[in-house]
Amino acid sequence: MTDVVKSINLVSEKASGLQAMKKILYKMVR
Repeated sequence: MTDVVKSINLVSEKASGLQAMKKILYKMVR
């Protein structure tokens, strides 16, 4: 894979991780 593809994959992984964190935080608040 090229560096560009790697960086894009890392960004997408971080984005999905943030979404998971938000879901967990929402569950804890409720």
